[in-house]
Amino acid sequence: MKNTKDCSTGQKKLQDFCRQIELDDNIIDEFLNKNFYQSVCGVDFDELREQFVKEKGRIVNKYKDQFGFDINNIINLFQNHSFYKSILEMDVAKGNFRATTLREKIHKSIMLSDFKILNKNSGETPSGLEIYSAEFSNIEFSLGCSDENFKEFSDLCYELKTFLNRDFKDFILRTPLRSMINGKQAYAYGHKVPLGEHYSIVKDFLTGLVFELINDVLSLVNRIQGKEKRLFYSISENCLTFDSSKKSLFFIGKLESDYFSKLAIFENKKEMSFYSKKDTIKKLFSSAVFKSIEGGFTLSQVKSNLVPLSLLTDEEIRDSLKDFLTIKELSRIKENTEEKSEFSRLIKILEEVC
Repeated sequence: MKNTKDCSTGQKKLQDFCRQIELDDNIIDEFLNKNFYQSVCGVDFDELREQFVKEKGRIVNKYKDQFGFDINNIINLFQNHSFYKSILEMDVAKGNFRATTLREKIHKSIMLSDFKILNKNSGETPSGLEIYSAEFSNIEFSLGCSDENFKEFSDLCYELKTFLNRDFKDFILRTPLRSMINGKQAYAYGHKVPLGEHYSIVKDFLTGLVFELINDVLSLVNRIQGKEKRLFYSISENCLTFDSSKKSLFFIGKLESDYFSKLAIFENKKEMSFYSKKDTIKKLFSSAVFKSIEGGFTLSQVKSNLVPLSLLTDEEIRDSLKDFLTIKELSRIKENTEEKSEFSRLIKILEEVC
């Protein structure tokens, strides 16, 4: 580690600010209250909560009106941030292997026994479907069933089983034909559909409904998830910021919504939003400072706007100049440097080296 006497002015400011946030929680509290939701989710807390309540009401009414089903219990399961991410990851490929999609997992999880198709001779008119018995398997649906998520997966499967074991008044029994009519896909309807195909058609229909239900809930929760944002420390302004367009920035790490920031929206309690965020920022900041002091800084980092030029000692600038710099790269460094005196220092050292 460098001795303090070898530290640049920027490094001293960085270390001083690191100590300040360790001693004074108000610094991070004020920053998060003012900037977190606006930067990560695009709107402030109150507006995000209002949007969430409105969209949640729409989805709840949709399933109440169409199916007489209360979807609130399923929505509440997604307050668990780890569970929410596990469901999202079901559609993500792992390595070079083809991932089993969420829809395929749903299809495998539905175990359909007896059912009755009503008014099969109704042609293209919705006829109805009575489900006598259907199961929804936790085994097929879960992602390895980690202990952390096991209860949520089980609860979700229970709710989906309840959803499936009901009558569906709007149902069309149809199957695509090999022929085309006027260039469009042709279908057989009602009694024209072979009896042996009824099971797969009904199972595909139920799969589509469950897939739509889960995606409706995911789209709701995605609204309050927001996007992962890069967090910086501004040397010149001596503050935290999400604004990557500023100059003289030191990259700290990435922040996103977590369990508490989601729960705050669900329960309309902004004060619980940042229970874990303060510790997260402190750990990210101290880790970034320690790693940078251990490993030093380079002009390449300045060019990428990950650290300000003021953090580099004269020796670090000389070491970086061993790698050839183009005029374009120097221009980029100048653009990212707020203090003219710092860029002048670089040019002076460059002239000495050359």
